[in-house]
Amino acid sequence: MKTISSTLARQNFSDIIETVETEEITISKNNKNIAVIISCEKYEELVRIEDILHTKTAKLAIQEGLASEAEVKKIFSI
Repeated sequence: MKTISSTLARQNFSDIIETVETEEITISKNNKNIAVIISCEKYEELVRIEDILHTKTAKLAIQEGLASEAEVKKIFSI
């Protein structure tokens, strides 16, 4: 993963857009990481993984009696 300053990110935004197609970029400000830019494909993959984990967590919570189906549906919007 490549790390660049927020100043360089502003100055080279077009280059960053091209780079994120192949690798993630971390943006730093005052030597602190403040953001990560990823491709849409990677973002969609992460959202799918999150959905899978939420579903499994919800089912386990119901199965273990930690939450009712209504509570789980309210929390996870499933």
